[in-house]
Amino acid sequence: MGRHPYREPLIWMTICVWSAVGILSVSRFKFAARSAPMTIQLETKPPTVRLSLDSERYANGGYLDTPIKLQLKAGRHQMKIARDGFVAHVVTIEGLSGDSFHMEDVVLARNPATPMAAVQIVSEDGPANFDIDDGLVQAETPFTAFDVTADQIHQLTIYPKWPNKDMRQRCRFTPAIDENDPTAPFKLRLRMKNGKFKVSGCDSSRPSHHH
Repeated sequence: MGRHPYREPLIWMTICVWSAVGILSVSRFKFAARSAPMTIQLETKPPTVRLSLDSERYANGGYLDTPIKLQLKAGRHQMKIARDGFVAHVVTIEGLSGDSFHMEDVVLARNPATPMAAVQIVSEDGPANFDIDDGLVQAETPFTAFDVTADQIHQLTIYPKWPNKDMRQRCRFTPAIDENDPTAPFKLRLRMKNGKFKVSGCDSSRPSHHH
């Protein structure tokens, strides 16, 4: 029985096509491996900090609670770990795709040049949810926050209808240290009136709609 004149060319063409597909698949796998991020496990003391990566504010500059897992592009990066009233920590990280780094012993030292105050927030009309400086402190009244920088403006945000964050009220306050009793906390007292909180101890207060 004679050979079909097109059989061998077809076989070799099929082999070449599947070989090309195999090479393409391997290339895609290698590209995916090269583009995989590197992972950083970060834990700090105190646990609430701000981060900057390559001089860009992370999470819009808000405070973050650690431990936290970060994923960065492979390469060289500079990370700044900061908190008001503490000495910032700057570290350079360099790694390949898929590398994992554990930074679990980052301790920020207090800045002795910055006075710190305790801030006591209480409510006369039952518990109220609040935060200070977009995440520095997130809690429910009554609560005393420590390590708040004194003689500087801070922002208190109150959520009268928690967990609904669409309605909120804000006030600015400047905690001062009592010279007669330095251990006495600066007090913010909340009371409800006509469906809104009035805050004694604030510099200014205004309602805010979250969009």
